[in-house]
Amino acid sequence: MLDLNFVRDNLPRVEEMLRQRGMDPAAVLKDFHEVDTQRRHAITEAETMKARRNKASEEIAKLKKSGQDASAAMAETKELREQIQSREKTAGDLDERLRDILSGIPNFPHDSVPAGEVAIRRGEQVHATDGEIGRVQGLVIDRGSCHVTHVLLQEGHLWGRKDVAVPIGSVASTVGGIRLTIAKHEVQDLPPIDVDHPDRRTAS
Repeated sequence: MLDLNFVRDNLPRVEEMLRQRGMDPAAVLKDFHEVDTQRRHAITEAETMKARRNKASEEIAKLKKSGQDASAAMAETKELREQIQSREKTAGDLDERLRDILSGIPNFPHDSVPAGEVAIRRGEQVHATDGEIGRVQGLVIDRGSCHVTHVLLQEGHLWGRKDVAVPIGSVASTVGGIRLTIAKHEVQDLPPIDVDHPDRRTAS
């Protein structure tokens, strides 16, 4: 999930990334800006009220110490406490709405991914033409070109502990998971690759 501050500070960039992935920014981001603004306002109000409550509490202590009536100040702190709880609940509810929005935003492509291409996330399901075969463990990236060459499958795929690396050219789509152009038996017959070769590195 993308960081809230990153999305807030890079909203036009996030919108453009979504367009490049064929997604409607308005549908994905929904009312992100409004919800974020309301949440920050609620937090600011709560913090301001806490400062007033602390000052009132100090005043209550002084009044009691000098034997004066502190009932008015005590009533004020009670009211402030209720208002603070209300603002904190509002901020919490808005925070949940923001998390829901953020969870629907795909991971941002690394700078090495050319415009128009998409990022592949660890844990995404991988589908051959005749069914699911596992999930993404990571990517193999050529150090020289910084291009992705293979998609690695996590342990627990159809072939147990066999290292399975699918050539990136066999990826047909990343909509609804990683969809390949080859069948299960063709994936099984793929030759092994040397992931630890000095000219390659893995990423997730």
